[in-house]
Amino acid sequence: MKKEKTGTKLCRHCKSEIPAGAKVCPNCRKKQGGKLKWILLTLIVIIVALSFIGEEEKPKKTSYKIGETATQNDIEITLKSVKTSRGEEYNKPDKNKIFMVCEFQIDNKSDHDIAISSELNFEAYIDDYSLNQDFMAFSLDEFQEKNQLDGDLSAGKKMNGIIAYQVPKDWKQLEIKVQPDFWDEKIKFVKKR
Repeated sequence: MKKEKTGTKLCRHCKSEIPAGAKVCPNCRKKQGGKLKWILLTLIVIIVALSFIGEEEKPKKTSYKIGETATQNDIEITLKSVKTSRGEEYNKPDKNKIFMVCEFQIDNKSDHDIAISSELNFEAYIDDYSLNQDFMAFSLDEFQEKNQLDGDLSAGKKMNGIIAYQVPKDWKQLEIKVQPDFWDEKIKFVKKR
């Protein structure tokens, strides 16, 4: 029971009556008070907890469109363009198909060299069916000046090149997954008709 006498209070530990301003109980020698330290400690815990909650995290982007740049481990990859061609007089795609040529820019902003292989780092799907590269498109006049996406890319350097496929004329969606490094997640680029 707390006594209501002016100028006294009960010790928090031994419950004996002590002067109201006492910081240490004269009987049990234990410190009194501490409300301020508990208030401050509670306030610090709340601030730390709120800092972890902080801003709501943005969901990780799962696919990119033409012109958008995906960054992974300081490697930036951009699908610059997707062009189609019916071919030329002596270089035509298979029946009911067209050439699809995808131009990529890769910017190695990391501090180490990387190897880019159009066969190993890229996989493509058209309307959910897997595609194989088609090298015939490289000999078309409009693409002869373009590089293929193959080679070593030094730290701080860029690479620009194309990958070509044969796709059905009535295609609806192209999906290309790029994996700049074997251990990295695949980056997905999507082009809808």
